[in-house]
Amino acid sequence: MKAECEELQGCLQVQARAADAGRGNVEAHYSYSVTAFSSFMERYSAQHAAHAQLLATFHTNMAVLEGTTIHASIQTERVRRLSDLSGAARARELAEACRKTHGHLAGK
Repeated sequence: MKAECEELQGCLQVQARAADAGRGNVEAHYSYSVTAFSSFMERYSAQHAAHAQLLATFHTNMAVLEGTTIHASIQTERVRRLSDLSGAARARELAEACRKTHGHLAGK
């Protein structure tokens, strides 16, 4: 019986050392994760604000492109305004997709 108790006590000591080592690893990784997350959130917040500004001014910017006629010497049948060069329809599609994604990510 004494041998069994000593064996169990040895097992408990091994488990206690393993738990201590695990706790130390968790504390180290948690500290790293908090630092990395804070750094990420700073970059994300700045980028999110820049994207919000870009999306807010998209229609105004497109209106400028659509209202700006290019020089007559480089106009063609299909290209008369700056918006003809930029792919305005595709830009609108992309802006709408970005607006949806931006709104989705804002709630996270």
